[in-house]
Amino acid sequence: LTDPEAIISYNALCKLLEACANEWDCPDFGLRLARLQNLNILGPVGLIARLSDTVGDALKALRDSMIIHSNGFTTSLDEGNIKTGVPASTTYSPKPGSDAGRQMIELAVGISMNILAMTSGMQTFKPVRVGFQHSEPLDTAPAKRFFGAPVRYNELSNSLYFDPAILRLPTAIRDTAYAPLIRAYFDQLKPQMEDDIVNVTRRLIEKTLAT
Repeated sequence: LTDPEAIISYNALCKLLEACANEWDCPDFGLRLARLQNLNILGPVGLIARLSDTVGDALKALRDSMIIHSNGFTTSLDEGNIKTGVPASTTYSPKPGSDAGRQMIELAVGISMNILAMTSGMQTFKPVRVGFQHSEPLDTAPAKRFFGAPVRYNELSNSLYFDPAILRLPTAIRDTAYAPLIRAYFDQLKPQMEDDIVNVTRRLIEKTLAT
């Protein structure tokens, strides 16, 4: 807790959220927590969105850099189709064995909505619909209130669907003052985070072999 940049186990975090929900008899704990979190929880990764011209570019930049924030999940973006009325969507996909349960999934999708609202500058952002892979809870009212849209369960993905026209909006939080520093940071760190365990172990052995 004394080091905000310390790396922690994603599995442990997922289990912690579930334990909190159970201990406090608060089945919508993930959604309540999502009300307090947005782009700022991503730390340096969140800054990359401020270098983008449009909301769509910001979401793509976040997607491509999310590995630096966490390797416990991936995110994807479907741009939809304005002409045919197919909504755009962002999807949260926990990696196999990550222990991501209802709380983490609802928290992640909730934060995705907040990020869209923040980058677009839309204070009353409303998705078209929301889909979750987990089964329908006994009380669906909290999720419907939070998203202000239809919520479906037992879906193929954990996705937030929205008007594709939003992707073309200018980024409301654009700030390029620190662009060179931010890009240099990502260029140095991203290759290290994307390495597989064999390469990471090999480099570690090389560094410690002399001692």
